Amino acid sequence: MRLGLIGFLFLVSACATSYQSTSFTGGFSDFPMGGNRHMIKVMANGYTSPERATQIAYVRAAELTVSGGYTHFLILGTL
Repeated sequence: MRLGLIGFLFLVSACATSYQSTSFTGGFSDFPMGGNRHMIKVMANGYTSPERATQIAYVRAAELTVSGGYTHFLILGTL
């Protein structure tokens, strides 16, 4: 019984949206908004918690910040 539960949890966690560009299992996309602003969109599947989706957006924001030569980012709004 215990092994079956562990296997089930592994399969469910493997189905959650991973950190990747948008694909059939979900992911992120970003769009330049002019200047140094970007809109980041996270498409999560049903196995992904809202906290994980937020984490994906923050990691992508940090990557865009560093690639733009900046050290900080600011969240202007969420949907």
